[in-house]
Amino acid sequence: MISIHNNIMVREVRKAKFQPHFLVQLLIFIGLFLLAQFAGGLLIGVIAVGYMMKVNPSLLESGDASTIQSAIMNGMKNMPDWMMIVTLFLTAISIVVFFIYCRFIERRSWASLGFIRKNWLKNYLSGFLIGTLLIGLAALIAMIFGGLKFEGFSANISWVVILFYLIGFMIQGMSEEIVLRGYLMMSLSNKIPMAIAVALSSVTFAALHLMNEGISMIGFVNLILFGVFAAVFTLRTDNLWGIGAVHTAWNFVQGSILGVLVSGQHLSTRVLTLSPVEGKTLFSGGAFGLEGGLAVTAVYVAAILFLLYYPQKPRPEVEEAVALAAETAAPELEITEAIESQPASESVE
Repeated sequence: MISIHNNIMVREVRKAKFQPHFLVQLLIFIGLFLLAQFAGGLLIGVIAVGYMMKVNPSLLESGDASTIQSAIMNGMKNMPDWMMIVTLFLTAISIVVFFIYCRFIERRSWASLGFIRKNWLKNYLSGFLIGTLLIGLAALIAMIFGGLKFEGFSANISWVVILFYLIGFMIQGMSEEIVLRGYLMMSLSNKIPMAIAVALSSVTFAALHLMNEGISMIGFVNLILFGVFAAVFTLRTDNLWGIGAVHTAWNFVQGSILGVLVSGQHLSTRVLTLSPVEGKTLFSGGAFGLEGGLAVTAVYVAAILFLLYYPQKPRPEVEEAVALAAETAAPELEITEAIESQPASESVE
């Protein structure tokens, strides 16, 4: 079974200056999330209205609010690539909002959020590779069981658009991991057992996708499973770089490379086209995309079991590093620097 003994993130989050009751923490999360969503939604709304007015200049002349609202909603469902990319970039607002709270209200260190400088690039690249392999395996299983069929390469691929999608998914993937794993799960663990913190953060992650188009029961369960996988991956690797990259690769490869729906969202620019087979929604996922099918369920369950039970090397002791930093570091310096002088914590074997 996975052990969090000498886990740097866990040790550091215990030093938070503000540790509210877990129910208060959940209310704080809701408030911060709504704030970030309001700010992002306001900007997206302004962009959407501007775009609709450019496409249909006479829209406001109708004077019918319901007609205008319907036109905007339809436009949002069929966003051009540039608008979808802007939406991904705007998830950076969540990063800013939750960073400010964690750093200046809870007074948490960067290490408690999972941002440890040592081997960060190696952790990120290995996470991206793992995410690519996982979504590739899920797509292969779906094809083997007849849920997906290969339609060929897309015509007139814009590699510039693909690149911007990659950057956008890097921001979006990391933002969700900061919010759900770096902040919520770790802060909750100060007041409740880690297993319950993992469960609450995973269900919360799934609940945030309930408004996505095509969501199904299997899709909701798969989102919870991803939350559990992400939590265990974070605790085992003891940093947020890896799971942020896994999340990025999962969404990017799924939508921009394989050409399948990403949690119900369609990307018009993609390298390949894998189409769902009619009547095979158990594996294709239907309107929610591959994440709504049993192929993804199988991959997540296998990945979780692997992370939980694959033998894990003992973590290096960090007590001496903590004591040393407490005695010698200037007040403004992070404990992370002393910890980083020790051997790196283990990644997934």
